[in-house]
Formats: sequence, structure tokens, C-alpha cells
Amino acid sequence: LQGARESLLSNKQYQEDKTDGHKKELVVLEKAREVVKQVAILTQNQLEYKLSEIVTLALQSILDEPYELKLNFVQQRNKTEANLMFKIKDKEISYLELGGGVVDIASLGLRLALWSLQSKRSRPVIILDEPFKMLSKSYGERASNTLRLLSEKLGIQLIMVTHNAELMDCGNNIYTITQTQGVSTIKEN
Repeated sequence: LQGARESLLSNKQYQEDKTDGHKKELVVLEKAREVVKQVAILTQNQLEYKLSEIVTLALQSILDEPYELKLNFVQQRNKTEANLMFKIKDKEISYLELGGGVVDIASLGLRLALWSLQSKRSRPVIILDEPFKMLSKSYGERASNTLRLLSEKLGIQLIMVTHNAELMDCGNNIYTITQTQGVSTIKEN
């Protein structure tokens, strides 16, 4: 019995030492988690600022209404997710409630913002396929000027496929592609 008692006491001491080690490790991990949380908040704030700034500028340069992009970070299923919302006159609106033209502009702004955030950027070339297909024709000239300005300011070459004549006007080189009996013909304008 004496041997069993000593074995149990020894095992108890081992378990207590192990528990103390785990408690110390837990304190270190909690501190590390707090540091990671603070870095994540800073990163989210910077990301929100960059994305919101570029998209809002694009929206306000084309549209008459004072649209702003807002990113709302929420915790869902133990992960952080960003909800994209648009703010107009102190009212937040989901992109699902907006017209296609606003979403077209925001989409372009997001693509350019995300490209600019890359630490190792790809070539400064972005291909656009009917970039403002849902935008009212009355905003065509503004959209064309915005594309030209964004290309110049960001140093990005835009290659665009469009049927919109006003958007074609912002191009330096314009090619018309026609197809006859399955054969494509390219003509420089």
C-alpha cells in the first residue's frame, strides 16, 4: 500500500507540474492571440480604407449620387467575413438592392484596388469585358474619362472589349473585330 501511495503521490506531482506548464503556455498563447487580434484589426482597417477609398472615388466620379463603399467586418462561424455595403445619404444599402450600373462601377474599383494591394503585383495590365454594360448611357462620357484617369494615375494598361462607342473614345488604340462565316477580321481604327 505504501508503494502504491508513493506512486500515486509521484503521479499527482507529475500531473500538477504538467498542469502548471499548460497554464503558463495558455497565458503565452492568450497574449499571442491578443497580438494577432490587434494586427487583424489594423489590417482590416487598412483594407477597408484602401478598398473604400478607390471604389468610392470611382462611384463619385461617374454618378451624381454620393455613393460610398463600406466594408463591415463580422465574425461568422469562427471566421472574419467582410460584408460590402453601399452608403448613400446616411443609409446603408446592400449591393443586391442597387442597380447594375453601380455594381459595374464598384466591381471595376474593387478589381483595381485589389490589384494595387498586391505585395508582388502582376503586370500592370487589366482586361475588361464590357466593363459598364449595365451603366446608363448618360454616364458614358464620365465612365470613359474615369477609365482614362485611372489608367494614367495607377500606371495600368487597360485592354477593353466593348460595344459602347463612348468607352471606345478613351482608348489610345482601337481595333474593330468582325466575324464573317466563322473567320474573325481585325481592323485598326
